[in-house]
Amino acid sequence: MLLDSIHNYKPSEALVEEERNKKLNTYDKGFLLLIALYFVSGLIISTFTSTWFTALKFSLPLIIVYLGCYYFVPKRNFARFVLIFILFLFQVQFAYQLSGAFYSQFYYFLTLTALIVFQRTRFIITYFLFIHIFYASIAFFIFNGLLTNITISNNSYIDLFFNPKETLNLLVLTTLHLAICVFLVNYFKKQTYSSIKQKLFIENELNIDHSISLAKEIASGNYNVNIDAGNDELTNHLVKIKENILEFKETESIQTWKNTGIRTISELLLTINSLDKLCSKVLREIVTYLKSQYGAIFVVESVDNEEKLVLKSSYAGSKRQKKTLSLDISEGLVGEAVIRKEMNLIKEVPESYHLIGSGLGEASPKNVLILPLIAKNETIGVLEIASFKDFLDYELDFLQQVSSNLAVSILSLKADKDIEAVTRG
Repeated sequence: MLLDSIHNYKPSEALVEEERNKKLNTYDKGFLLLIALYFVSGLIISTFTSTWFTALKFSLPLIIVYLGCYYFVPKRNFARFVLIFILFLFQVQFAYQLSGAFYSQFYYFLTLTALIVFQRTRFIITYFLFIHIFYASIAFFIFNGLLTNITISNNSYIDLFFNPKETLNLLVLTTLHLAICVFLVNYFKKQTYSSIKQKLFIENELNIDHSISLAKEIASGNYNVNIDAGNDELTNHLVKIKENILEFKETESIQTWKNTGIRTISELLLTINSLDKLCSKVLREIVTYLKSQYGAIFVVESVDNEEKLVLKSSYAGSKRQKKTLSLDISEGLVGEAVIRKEMNLIKEVPESYHLIGSGLGEASPKNVLILPLIAKNETIGVLEIASFKDFLDYELDFLQQVSSNLAVSILSLKADKDIEAVTRG
């Protein structure tokens, strides 16, 4: 899928040319070294041919001109055409120093090969034409007796350009070399375009730098960093990774919260032996831990030989509610929870159902949760919690676990009380 996306990606010509020029600018530095090499070569040749003056007269101005173009001409293509002309003049110098075209062919082939890196066919052809027009002109002038005072071997030019066999060999060799160079120019041009396209796709479509920055933020623990889902797969994967991490952290946080609350209440259940005190302490802990506003615990007890729901503890109830000490088993929603043995979450609470008392007055809750306290398949009481906010799913799960533990403790304390009563009787 990614390879198909890269293949179908069509960057703008301006972007491609900008990236290509960045590559070519690095090659310009390489030609500085090539010109320095030619300068040194000219000096070395002059030690064998006594052409010191010619080497310095040609080489130094050429180097100065190219350095001026390299550093002060903003149009790089113009500077490169100047470079081609300078390389041609170096070839003229070598032809003069070596007294003939044949011995200077090495520099011609080296220069033509080096120009491949610019990936411009017109550069190759321009240099090719410069060289062969120059050699053809020299041969013509020598053949017609116009260069009689030049200190080079006349026969070398005559043989190369007017001997049919030598001429054919030269044409075949140079044409073959030119064809290879043009082929390589186009081949490397395609390869460069492919690499530039991949680079632009990664930078612009995958937005790799931005994705790396986001990945670093996530790796450092900054999970709140803003990641907008984009069109690239990498950013979308980062969004999913962030969501998975946040989900894991949230799950871990919720589990820690639940475990801490259950452990705290379990410690109360293990250390308190009084039923009334147990209900009071546990209820206060539950209500404050949930950040709720009201709570009550009813326990099934026999009152005048009749089972009733006796209010054992209440938290922040109104004065009217605190006077309600017991209810019939089937009375109201609390009694219904005993009969049905099911949790009942009331989200649309009537205004008159409960009033939560505070120093500022009384108010109706938004949600009321009624949980039957069941132990050994027997309802032994009811836990009632009211709040101004909605109960979350993990809070309901927490209350169900706590209510189960509370029911077992209440049943155990009631059994101990019954045994104590029988013992006294």
